[in-house]
Amino acid sequence: FLNLMPKLRANLLIMVPWDLFACSMVCRRWYNEARPLLDSSIQPGMFQTLRYTECQLTNGLKRHIELLAGSRRIGLDYIDLIKQVTIDLLSTSSDFQVNILKALFVLRPPNLTHLKISDSCRYYDRTFSIVNQPQNFWPPIRRLSLNNFRIPNLHQEGMNSLISVFSTQLESLSLANCTIPHTTHEILSRCTRLRYVKLSGVEDTGEGIASVLSSWPELRHFHYEHARILRLKRIVRALNAECLHLESFVAINTMASHDTPTLLKIVTSLSRFPELRRVSLFHIGMDYDEDLVPHGLRLKYTDWKGDVRRRIHPAPRSDDGAWPELRKLSLRDCGEDFAESLLGWAVQTSPKLEEISVPFQLMERNALNVAEVCRRKTTYRNADSLRRKKHLFIMNTRFGINNKKDAWI
Repeated sequence: FLNLMPKLRANLLIMVPWDLFACSMVCRRWYNEARPLLDSSIQPGMFQTLRYTECQLTNGLKRHIELLAGSRRIGLDYIDLIKQVTIDLLSTSSDFQVNILKALFVLRPPNLTHLKISDSCRYYDRTFSIVNQPQNFWPPIRRLSLNNFRIPNLHQEGMNSLISVFSTQLESLSLANCTIPHTTHEILSRCTRLRYVKLSGVEDTGEGIASVLSSWPELRHFHYEHARILRLKRIVRALNAECLHLESFVAINTMASHDTPTLLKIVTSLSRFPELRRVSLFHIGMDYDEDLVPHGLRLKYTDWKGDVRRRIHPAPRSDDGAWPELRKLSLRDCGEDFAESLLGWAVQTSPKLEEISVPFQLMERNALNVAEVCRRKTTYRNADSLRRKKHLFIMNTRFGINNKKDAWI
């Protein structure tokens, strides 16, 4: 191969890079000679996440794990690149599939810290018998993500056992589309090192998550998708009392818009957190509570997304409402009046502001309107231009995607 003409060698690398790369994993001589030629075709970063899902061919995964084992035997570090394993329990319904997964954990990847498990249809005892062995993970799992553990009688034991196994070392926990019964609350209270918690589409029963927040004194980031105003009240009250180091708060409202004023008054209490730097409020409804504006004194990032239509009037006084540390303001999908008034106010009172995402319809009028709001001269530049911090970069957003034309102020 190395004696081929450079052009032929390049074509061969394009046609069969995976086969050649596989050889480099189990043959040190081939690794030393050909690996520099392969780096441009295949990046080692592909090893960081290993997906064990229904979409993957079982034999292909088996071969992948065998190659990882072979590379370790000759002193290569491919196994060290693995940081996350994603498992769909639907893909572990047979003993053969479970044994493949077991072969991976026997290798004990030293940098594996994130485990993601999704239960697409049912709970398999044989899979949890492998995952629930802490000796398979060293260093221990620090990030755990569970999805679709919704049926209490079927999934409760599996979810509880997973959290329990890693509870003393967990720093990040994400639960999506899960039911959280009172027995799970007890186990969550053991996760005293948690710094990041994300709850999306969860059915929180009993006393709720608020009852365990006192066990998370190191919590820094809290993401909560809610549909029950009373439960949110308890959570915010508990956060204020127990989680004084909170840096980021995300609230996704799935309630009817008539509950929005109450919701916003609750969120304003977040101003009590001395280290809070980011607040994101999604789908906050038709009204806007002006009390939110003066409470941004320490914020660096704030994000509104939803059908907010009312203009801020009168504009907050600069001595009351200035956000001197604000770097980024996002107003995606907000009403034009609200976005325009908050945009103008933020630019005037936030000297460190670097970036604003504005609604598509506001930019559609023309850039001069935005320039008038900002009271600065506007010029257009290509969206791929390098960002210059001494200028303000305004992104034109639609459907969550930046438009080709952006404005530099």
